[in-house]
Amino acid sequence: MPARSARAGFTLPELLNMLVLGALIAVIVLGLRHGRPKGPPPDPAVAPLRSALVNLRDAEARHHGRTRSFTTRLDSLDLSAAAGIAREVDRADSVAWHATARKEGSATVCELTVGVPSVVDSVICRPAAP
Repeated sequence: MPARSARAGFTLPELLNMLVLGALIAVIVLGLRHGRPKGPPPDPAVAPLRSALVNLRDAEARHHGRTRSFTTRLDSLDLSAAAGIAREVDRADSVAWHATARKEGSATVCELTVGVPSVVDSVICRPAAP
């Protein structure tokens, strides 16, 4: 059996130096990460628009379950009113539909497409065209 060296591990000062160096690197990385600008503040109109389109999606799903087709007529859906938000189903057939929502006084429009292959069922918001 080979003899053990008298210096078989790290000394306390070496361990403390590594701990301090690791903490210093962590502080620098976290400081750089949190110091970045996060872009423009979110438009306060987006949350209600998203909610209105999600409610529309659920109403269209219930309608499709009953009739096996989607509709562009909002009055034929069991849909609660959304204060100050205009919703419109632009196109609908038996397998897909597309809708938009706009809030009065906001320059944002949100869109939702459901049923089209390769299109994710999610709300996309963008500035409205002038």
